[in-house]
Amino acid sequence: MTVEAFVTLAAGVRDLSIAATAGALLVIAVVLPAGHAAAARAGLVARAGSIAWVIAALAHSMASYASIRGELPDASRFIEEWWSYSLSVDLLEAYLQVLGAGLVVSVLATLVQTPRLAMWSLVPVVWALGWLAQTGHAAGAADHHLAVSAMALHLAGATVWTGVIGTMLVLRSPWARSRARQWPARLASRCGPRAWW
Repeated sequence: MTVEAFVTLAAGVRDLSIAATAGALLVIAVVLPAGHAAAARAGLVARAGSIAWVIAALAHSMASYASIRGELPDASRFIEEWWSYSLSVDLLEAYLQVLGAGLVVSVLATLVQTPRLAMWSLVPVVWALGWLAQTGHAAGAADHHLAVSAMALHLAGATVWTGVIGTMLVLRSPWARSRARQWPARLASRCGPRAWW
């Protein structure tokens, strides 16, 4: 597998892991009643998603560095060079911020017991999505702030949509299956007309 293919694969796994984490935390915070038995399973999804997020973000950052460098350095110096570049190159700094947010969320996801704490655990997710939005648009282009804001909204919407539906389907209880059909449809019916205004 080429380095570029590995970068793409790691980015996909990272993004789906962020969605799973955010979706599970949102299900705990907004969809499930407080103290419901499915909240423990949703917490497990959040913890597993956050661990996969950290591993994939680290792999993506290191593979991106290897791709930018063009050749692999000596194995004894790779971590040192990757860390140095991560602190000095804007793109790798953004990836390092996403990795750090994943570490914070993975710690917070182990502590989630209430909907309020689940909602607070989403703050680092928003931080990570903001940094990812920074990587999606050239900084020197016209209307950079508008483009980055649009990218952040797109990432947040895609993350919520994918994560909540995926989490509801993973829960697999009769209650979750019925809610998986109702809640996203209700959300879409409320958000759809507003998108046309």
